[in-house]
Amino acid sequence: MIGYVACLEFQSTGVQGIVAAAAERDLVTVVLTAEPENPRLQRQIDDLPMELRTWIRVQRCIYNDITSIMAVVKRLQEDAPVFGLFSPEDDSVEVASEIAATLGLPTSPTKSYNFCRNKERLRGACQAIGLSSLRYGAVTDIRSLKDVAEVIGYPLISKPSRGSGSESINAIWNKEQLVEVAPSLLAGCARYGGTLLLEQYLLGPLFSAECVTFNGCTSIIGITDRRLSNVPDFNEVNETYPFDLSPEIGSQVAALVAGVHQVAGFSHGPSHLEFILTKDGPELVELNPRLGGALIGHAMSYVHRCNMFDLYISSAIGTVPQVIPESRGFVSQTALFAPRAGRIAAVRNLNLLPSLRGFVRYESVRKIGDEVGTVRDASGWIGHVLCHGETCCLATRYADAAENLVVVEME
Repeated sequence: MIGYVACLEFQSTGVQGIVAAAAERDLVTVVLTAEPENPRLQRQIDDLPMELRTWIRVQRCIYNDITSIMAVVKRLQEDAPVFGLFSPEDDSVEVASEIAATLGLPTSPTKSYNFCRNKERLRGACQAIGLSSLRYGAVTDIRSLKDVAEVIGYPLISKPSRGSGSESINAIWNKEQLVEVAPSLLAGCARYGGTLLLEQYLLGPLFSAECVTFNGCTSIIGITDRRLSNVPDFNEVNETYPFDLSPEIGSQVAALVAGVHQVAGFSHGPSHLEFILTKDGPELVELNPRLGGALIGHAMSYVHRCNMFDLYISSAIGTVPQVIPESRGFVSQTALFAPRAGRIAAVRNLNLLPSLRGFVRYESVRKIGDEVGTVRDASGWIGHVLCHGETCCLATRYADAAENLVVVEME
């Protein structure tokens, strides 16, 4: 070991990929978290191959508290150099960037992460240079809510100006519905620490560009097709990668990606830009300064035959990102949802998944006995199935077959 790379919080997937990428550079990954006992983190650590288990440590700190985190980092530095500090979690990227900058470690500017996290700021900056024509407005009370809605027109979308995972996103079809749900919309938004954003309802399919940026130059690695549940919810139920776009649309997406990253000031690291393909062309939904969520990082690693989580490590320590090989085949991931809110009683037929053609892996998000508060967003995830196919359509169909097979029972 020559030193450490610190990872702030880890509530998602990809522990093995990050630890392996750091270990190849003789770096120990130290997860700084307020919840060392988090079941999803512990499950991934327990699943690590024996040869990687000595390459990870977990240190407790106060959640997103700079003083607490700096104290832990200083203790690490007394033992060995800390070469990088980053976060794969939306709610911690700004804090991680601020701490990295203070320590003189490589990072995109903290304000770039703020742009990514603040949908209102990013939307406004994009509109100022003609990258977006979407009608939108931020509101803080009932009166402004009604006024902005009249300007935008119906239908429209309400969402927190900060947040991810399709949480608290609502379709508003008319004035009567807006008046009925307005108090709950404003109250629900407050817990994200931002204002409520109203946006024109974009009609069209959802996609994302999976990207990497180095020294301010952004490249698209591939495009993901993202299938949503029926309205009024916006659950992402299936993602298939890579997805081919026509040359004309591909050029439009490339221009959007380059422009949005430049506006945000994002200088290096993995990112994930979501867009709706409308009749007038691609329109920005959001930019996330990380790999795509759920199993997207695993899916990309599988078809490109490389460790995509290495992009976190290379950006954290300031080295040139790996050359990404051409993709081989296609992958599709399907989210398994609880049928309703309540306590999980059983998840049937998981043992049959390996017998399916194209099956790659299943990752559990929740276990038997866990409570599910809502099934209207990512809070209702039970797990994810990843399948590989000879064509884009076959990969999707294999994932659909896996979803049809698994039965989630509630108490």
